[in-house]
Amino acid sequence: MGRGEKHGRLILQLACKTLVFTREFIQSCSKKLEFIEPEYVICENPNGVFKDFGNGFYAYRKQSKDEQTLVLKCTVGSVTFRVNCPIASDKVLSVPEHLDLPCSDMSELTLRRQASSLSGYTVLSDGTLMIPIESLCRHASGKSSDKVKVSFLGVDDIERGYTFSVTPHYLLVYPKQTLLAPKSKLCHLSLLFKSFGSDEVTKVMSCFDFSRFSSLFTSRLSLSLDTKCFEQKALTQVIPSLSSPIAFVESVFCLDGQQFLVPQADGSFVDKEEKAVSVNPRRFVYSICDGVEHVATGIAVANLPRLLQVTTKRRQTNAEY
Repeated sequence: MGRGEKHGRLILQLACKTLVFTREFIQSCSKKLEFIEPEYVICENPNGVFKDFGNGFYAYRKQSKDEQTLVLKCTVGSVTFRVNCPIASDKVLSVPEHLDLPCSDMSELTLRRQASSLSGYTVLSDGTLMIPIESLCRHASGKSSDKVKVSFLGVDDIERGYTFSVTPHYLLVYPKQTLLAPKSKLCHLSLLFKSFGSDEVTKVMSCFDFSRFSSLFTSRLSLSLDTKCFEQKALTQVIPSLSSPIAFVESVFCLDGQQFLVPQADGSFVDKEEKAVSVNPRRFVYSICDGVEHVATGIAVANLPRLLQVTTKRRQTNAEY
């Protein structure tokens, strides 16, 4: 059985260094989690940005192509498991370059113009940024000329429309729960630190992009066994947040057969051999277009066993961190 085939297990890498993988892949990396579904997954790598989509899909934007292992903290009830996932290039599937995330580096360019960006944090399924205080201190220490160790004092100021909570180990940043969404997807923060052995307080500006991963959509499709094609409606129903009302799927790539499905006149897609979708899980990557350009990338796993279906998770309370 090839990489990622058993029960929807999947890990693939897009050209922009973003990894996308399923809960089943995480379970395959730990015997303790083999038959247990983790309720919450948090990244512990000091670099990169981790995203939980809330449906058993996850993404990780690597800072370096040389990263070999992704360290995740998985919580089941009150028990926590640390899982080391291999992410070297020989462990992952790759996809055609034109199916990559659109404008993948634009947010980082914007951040560099606005304020220094920070990595090593997790984006929860509801959009909350979960930033380890240890990462904040490491970032602030690296910006000082003598690189002295610092302690985190708190948030001095935050972008309008956003709010925050502080726990012993994390800074949580998220949009205010109002009828109107924040005007900016960039959240600027002014953070306060104090150097060890000194009373001097240092102010550090940082910026986080809440639109990160917004052009990546994931789905677990349920198809009847006699399905012979994918219709536009089935694929585009998982992208309700796209601003374009005319968004459509332009191409579909089957990871299992390593081939593109053939587009039909009615907008649907079938494989070249016109076989029905197998009872075994199948994995697809598709390009979403607005009639002018590629605006999003979709990743789907079809026909997972019923016992592996998941529901969207709630936001954890501060006490749980």
